[in-house]
Amino acid sequence: MSVFAQEPKRRRVAGFGTWFLANTPAEEVFGLYVERASLDYNRMLVESRADAEPVPEHAPLYRKSRAVIALQLIKRWRNIAYDRRHSDLRLPPSVLLAYYVGINANKTRTLADEIIHQVECMIAALEEAERLRQTVRAFNPTCPDDELTDRWPANLAEQRVFIDELQAFAVQLNRLRDGRLLVEMRCILEDLFGEKPARDAVNKYTGQHDGDNKSGKMSHILRTGSIPALGSAARPAAARTTPKSSPWGD
Repeated sequence: MSVFAQEPKRRRVAGFGTWFLANTPAEEVFGLYVERASLDYNRMLVESRADAEPVPEHAPLYRKSRAVIALQLIKRWRNIAYDRRHSDLRLPPSVLLAYYVGINANKTRTLADEIIHQVECMIAALEEAERLRQTVRAFNPTCPDDELTDRWPANLAEQRVFIDELQAFAVQLNRLRDGRLLVEMRCILEDLFGEKPARDAVNKYTGQHDGDNKSGKMSHILRTGSIPALGSAARPAAARTTPKSSPWGD
């Protein structure tokens, strides 16, 4: 295909990307909180290794909205869920997930609430289409002729698989938000996002609260308004290759 034939697609992708970023602006307070927590954790790691180089006092700002981080977590969960249980099915497209996140972004106060809100909005949209005995349809907000659902879902059964997975995901997310024993929380995180990210997140949490643990102040129940930050994209060793992605989709 010629460069000229690709140009309309590039414009559609660029238009969608601009729309998504405009709907999920970085939040200064949230960005500063994430940056500070990351720096504190990195300093803790450095202090535990005598031969390590000191961490600089200043690092590049980490500026992502809750909605963007929620999208990344949802995509990670989707990859793992389909690798484990539906490897023969096409993945719900990242651009469709990004569309739903974009139209429902930043209406909450915490990351936990944001990801649960986004998952529930996706469930509502898919179930509404199912009630009409239709597959869901969505279009690029900047190019009405560009259908985001032209290749997925292929049928009502494929759509129902994703609804069922989202509903189970929402149940587990609510369990995390409501508070659980730390060991139980780790098991839930491992199931949703993979073993290594879950282990790193829990180690970070327990490391930050080590002083409270030693003094007996640490509660056995984790009650928090946020889901612990997770590491790099997680998927089982036998997982399918995930396409290179941008903040708004593939």
